Amino acid sequence: MHSFKTLLIFIVAAVCAVVGLLPVLGAGGGTKPRATKKPEGQMLLSFRHHTGRTIHHDSVLVIFDRKDRSGAGIIHGAYAMDSNHCILISRVPAGHYFVMVQCLGFHHDYWETTVWVRPQRCGVLRIVLEHCDEYIPGQAYIPPFKPASLTITSIRATGGARHRKSYPLN
Repeated sequence: MHSFKTLLIFIVAAVCAVVGLLPVLGAGGGTKPRATKKPEGQMLLSFRHHTGRTIHHDSVLVIFDRKDRSGAGIIHGAYAMDSNHCILISRVPAGHYFVMVQCLGFHHDYWETTVWVRPQRCGVLRIVLEHCDEYIPGQAYIPPFKPASLTITSIRATGGARHRKSYPLN
């Protein structure tokens, strides 16, 4: 009778093992676990000139790094402004981010800030561009350099700050 119990336990264990492996192997009526969809949001970058006049359509490099330092460069890429001087970045995973923005064209401004991206919401980051002059060949004026009081400083290698001598230029 003892061997019958052992055989019965072995058969039950084998059946349970096969039934448990069927969903993993893809055969049978087991259900596969569904992939959980992470919540995503959007971020709108709005660019304005400090004087309110029209600005050029620059390319912009945008990098999103997770604030908890678990993901560097989650979102990164160069984007072009639309006709409203805005950039819409969609499918950003929800969370707290360091955002770095670098203009790559006419403007060379750089910003770093932290933002929260909420699920199924559109956050807005307003950026005011600094003034920059446009270079037109042949129209640039460079004033002549006339030094008023230029002094030459001599520093001894063994001496400290108290041994510095200053000589006026005549």
